[in-house]
Amino acid sequence: MATDCLYNNDQLTIENKIETLAEMVEKVIVDVDRCAYSSPHKKPQHLIYLFEGRSGLSKKLLIEFKKFQAQNPKCIKNEKNEEVFIFPDGKWILAKSIKDQFDNMVRPETGGSPVGLKSFIIEGFCRSGINFQETEVVLWGQEEGIDAALKCVTEHNNNRYDGVHRPTLMVMGFSRGGSRAIEFADAIHKNKKEIVISQGVTVDPVPTGLGETVAKFVPVSKYSKIPATFSIAASTPWDNFWQESDSRWGGRVGLNGSAVAGASKNVLVKPSVEKKSGNGAHWRIFQEQMVQDSIRQQLQRVNGLSGQK
Repeated sequence: MATDCLYNNDQLTIENKIETLAEMVEKVIVDVDRCAYSSPHKKPQHLIYLFEGRSGLSKKLLIEFKKFQAQNPKCIKNEKNEEVFIFPDGKWILAKSIKDQFDNMVRPETGGSPVGLKSFIIEGFCRSGINFQETEVVLWGQEEGIDAALKCVTEHNNNRYDGVHRPTLMVMGFSRGGSRAIEFADAIHKNKKEIVISQGVTVDPVPTGLGETVAKFVPVSKYSKIPATFSIAASTPWDNFWQESDSRWGGRVGLNGSAVAGASKNVLVKPSVEKKSGNGAHWRIFQEQMVQDSIRQQLQRVNGLSGQK
């Protein structure tokens, strides 16, 4: 097993810098089945099921991200205080560059952006100090429904890494992916009693149905009076953040998220950053310090758990 001593700041030399992920992962072979781990011998202590928002996932991203995490990168700071991901062999790449390249893997196919992956995982791992040695991240799109995710989590849960414990399970979702994350957690609670969700985090969840989503578009001068769209079993640790300050399409309307009834934490975020036309609070909610802190804290908390018995 790799140890932190392999991730040495002294290795952050110009010679070891790479510009594209392709330089690092082009020769990596992975099983494209999401029920399989990124490395054939990997039996992680922690699982993260991440549900992306609308058009936030592509086939290329699924494969390239799996190759990326198979290399067990860790996020550290360089001498310029920039966040970089360093690999066990000393090769490294700027975290910002990774996010840009993930965008380029999605936009040509779907026109969207992997907001959840960039915010929950790339930024979250950098802020929390967690790497991919003991953690497997599994990506899901909101367009997929949850049947495949339920199949995979059953397989992952039954794949014990030491004969006693099963992996912890963290569920994350943004926008329509938040709706899927809640639907997934609800199905586990009702039908998979042997599986325990260690922590859930949703950010600005909105319904996946077209009619329900349209109902969340309201004039930016008014707060949404629509009741909470979602609910979660009170026994499930769950942090939810939502906003009602979005502005887009010429500043006339905005897409508001929802509270989650039963969540351990429900926070209405009133953005402290300046909104820009066409890119409002729905997308920028991850810039809020309270959201960043919660993601970091929950990642660290789950990372400290030893697994489910």
